[in-house]
Amino acid sequence: MASCKLGHIYIVDTVLTKPAKEKFALCVCISDRYFVWINTNPAPHGKDQLFLPAGCHHLVKHDSYLDLSRIVCHPNGN
Repeated sequence: MASCKLGHIYIVDTVLTKPAKEKFALCVCISDRYFVWINTNPAPHGKDQLFLPAGCHHLVKHDSYLDLSRIVCHPNGN
């Protein structure tokens, strides 16, 4: 995570989802490894979801949602 940059979007291999998979994530704090997820669909509760239109970033190929309702701490080495 040392090479992460604040505000950049990354494809992260994560075990924090079931099943484990690659997810798009936005870095919000480098030292604590905090990220917010970018999801295909908004969270079911519908709170704090920022719509991201396809093409707003070169990694965002289809309409997505930035989930601001939860910050995840990504484990080291994953």
